[in-house]
Amino acid sequence: MISTVRTVRASFSGVTVTLDGLPVSTCVDATHERRFATPNYRPQLIRHVLSNPRFGVATSGALARPRCTHCRSGTWVDRGGVSRRSALVTIPGVPPVQVTVAGPALHCAKCGREHLTEASVVGEAVLEALRLAQLRR
Repeated sequence: MISTVRTVRASFSGVTVTLDGLPVSTCVDATHERRFATPNYRPQLIRHVLSNPRFGVATSGALARPRCTHCRSGTWVDRGGVSRRSALVTIPGVPPVQVTVAGPALHCAKCGREHLTEASVVGEAVLEALRLAQLRR
């Protein structure tokens, strides 16, 4: 039986991720154990968040240096501020989950586009939120 977890929030290195409506599979036996909706849900969710253009996550380049997804530049202007992005993430076969990511804003020095911090940090923040949901694999 598929149900949802209301809200899960976690932070990692200054990035906060909120998952609203996380789909879970609940065992119908006496344990009522909650598991991820599909066996490979965790990596799929992380991949969908990192590749979703609505989040604007900077890609990790050579030597873990973040790169602009628009012009591939690795030079950033420090304007400070926080970028907050939200999107409905859909994985085939399970209900969608509302994902909100807030973290340091990076501004590309070449094209001026704003990005969330680099992909590895956002990915770890999503993984931490999934850990806090306390679901079995």
